[in-house]
Amino acid sequence: MSSGQIDQFANAAATYRAAVHAAARSGIAAEPEAQLTGPVAALLTQVAQGAGLGGFEFLRETQLPGVRPDFGILVDGRFAGWLELKAPGTGTDPKEWSGRNQQQWRFLAELDNALLCDGQYLQLYRSGEPDSEPVALPYDDGESDLEAVALVLRRFKSGHPTPIRSARDLASALAPLARDLRLRIWAGLAPKTKVQSIGALLTFPWVT
Repeated sequence: MSSGQIDQFANAAATYRAAVHAAARSGIAAEPEAQLTGPVAALLTQVAQGAGLGGFEFLRETQLPGVRPDFGILVDGRFAGWLELKAPGTGTDPKEWSGRNQQQWRFLAELDNALLCDGQYLQLYRSGEPDSEPVALPYDDGESDLEAVALVLRRFKSGHPTPIRSARDLASALAPLARDLRLRIWAGLAPKTKVQSIGALLTFPWVT
């Protein structure tokens, strides 16, 4: 790594560390996960640029059936995958998650190129399976490795989501989400609930 890259990564790390702790330093009570939104996107953008990976662009709250990842990611203008944020300390191993995070993972696990990040660590997953080790971000004064972060981003860039080119591709991609949605609907219906139409069924609150 050149001296210029070393300086760029060092500056990016310092900026990130200051940004994620800005609310705490100011004595403001703020939602922990929300404090990561801007700093994580900025850090990953800077690391990608410094590593020569091209332009990463982060699109807020991309909408998918059943789930809304925090970001969709474009690389040089082409869609590459997703980024899901969790509150610091949650970790990037979904097997350790519980409650709402665990429920979300049922949908996120269907994504074929997704980054998970809790502000402290970043990890790549493909179709629910880890495709990298968790790498440390410069969240505090402890050890971090932005070169390792760059390697994860390189793997992410190389794994563009499976393109949808036909009705068969679309059906295959949506089948797991549709199956899960159907189970959620039936689990939420009381034994004696009567549904007059599909339209009425879709108005139940657990479908949204």
